[in-house]
Amino acid sequence: MSRSVPSLLRSRPRRLAAGALVFLGLAGAVYGFWWHHMAGRVRAGLERWQEQAVAAGWRIGAGTVDVGGFPGAIRVTIAAPDVTDPAGNRWEGPPVTLSLPLFGLGRLHADAAGRHRVTLASGRSIPVTVSRAAIDAEIGWDGPGEVSIEAQGVSADTVTVALITLRGQAVRGRPAAGEAWDLSLTARELRLPDDLRLPFGTTVTSARVDALIEGAAVFRKGLSLTPQALASWRDAGGRVDLQEAEIVWPPLSLGGTGSLSLDARLQPVLKSDCTLRGLFPALDRLVGEGWMTPRDRALAGLVLGLLARPGRDGKPELQVPVSLSGGRLSVGSVPILTVPELTWK
Repeated sequence: MSRSVPSLLRSRPRRLAAGALVFLGLAGAVYGFWWHHMAGRVRAGLERWQEQAVAAGWRIGAGTVDVGGFPGAIRVTIAAPDVTDPAGNRWEGPPVTLSLPLFGLGRLHADAAGRHRVTLASGRSIPVTVSRAAIDAEIGWDGPGEVSIEAQGVSADTVTVALITLRGQAVRGRPAAGEAWDLSLTARELRLPDDLRLPFGTTVTSARVDALIEGAAVFRKGLSLTPQALASWRDAGGRVDLQEAEIVWPPLSLGGTGSLSLDARLQPVLKSDCTLRGLFPALDRLVGEGWMTPRDRALAGLVLGLLARPGRDGKPELQVPVSLSGGRLSVGSVPILTVPELTWK
């Protein structure tokens, strides 16, 4: 006997529900298989990168490496990162967690807060504590894209910084020999050691540098400040183009553009155009701290009063070329300070 129409209508939703459950089950199985497949590719990629780095002269330690995060973003936890570059600089860090969105494996996020230790090739060891550290990077088929680092509550020896941000990327379209890095560095509330005798105190309110580093291919295997590495950088056309720089060290602030390179003796050569603000309060501070006599302050105030011009805020500012060459720091054509020679090891 055939089924009635009402009976057929009642059974149809059941069939639809059963079909939906089967579909969801299959989709879940496919997604789970795909997730674990991608997680395996990430683990294999890390192992391949480690092998390539070791072949290039790096020493890589990681401790236990755990890959998890299912069913969301792939998370890689590195228990004890320990990296030494070919130049001999070593970094030891706290447990680091890498996060890669499942549908955007070209983007990487890392958290690296905690206690770090940086040991330079010279043997000097610097403990560093960071209350918050976030790293974001874009990784394309042709290599790393933009990398940004933000660190809060940084303490290194007797120096503290409230906030540091660093953004950088290799300039595209250049041959390997002409590699250049585009960098932007900002620091806020930089506190220097209290035992330093400085004219404006030990707290720098803010500092910012936007720069293009030419000849960066020399440092591809690690950052080294040995005379040999620096000479190679100089001979490869290495220089730092300061596209914009600013430092606020109350009551003085300084901003400008210029270039920095090394001479035949590996001493810095600076050519820049600078704008100085807060001139007269700075002179008063120099007198109060014993860096300048009242008579010299009166003479300097007279000269600066003639040269300074009102800025956008109506306060006086002075635009002057500042240069460093042969160990002499000059404002305009007037040498004002002899800079001690740098010794590289």
